[in-house]
Amino acid sequence: MQVKSVVRYSSCTIIMFAGLVHLITGCGQAKPTYKPTGVPKVKLEMKLAKATPFPGGEALTLSKDQPVAYGPDNEPLATLYVSREVILRNEDIAETSADVRNKEWSDAWQVEVFLTPAGREKFARFSRDNVGHYMAVFLDGKLALAPKLTTEITEGCVCISSTTMTEVEAIKLAKELVGQ
Repeated sequence: MQVKSVVRYSSCTIIMFAGLVHLITGCGQAKPTYKPTGVPKVKLEMKLAKATPFPGGEALTLSKDQPVAYGPDNEPLATLYVSREVILRNEDIAETSADVRNKEWSDAWQVEVFLTPAGREKFARFSRDNVGHYMAVFLDGKLALAPKLTTEITEGCVCISSTTMTEVEAIKLAKELVGQ
């Protein structure tokens, strides 16, 4: 699986992989937004991950059938070492929304996750301190993606997307992350 494209706009970086979940940092404000109202139905955890062993990191064997992290040559990684410490979780979400990712490229949808002020600060510090490493994103305990951090992310928003995510799937996930 090769990276399809990397595009930098004024406030967002888009990393596209064909058919797989990926991450977009920095989001536009889509409407409507969903605010936390109850117990989240999907558990979100973001953790530090590296391509090589490190103290506190646990080896995680990655599936070749559905790669989630790529090395410097754009080849899927076989193993990722993931910290036990959770950097961000559902409690760090201020609101979510669902929107078409980019009408010029496709009709695929994305879930925009807007962080609380404390979550935004934690994520900015985490991304600044870990440029060159990976951010492992777990949904319900399953590794969904692990994009490489190439810059500090200060926008306070991350987006979860796929080239095949439908409107129904995006709205469902956006609501479930905040307990709706």
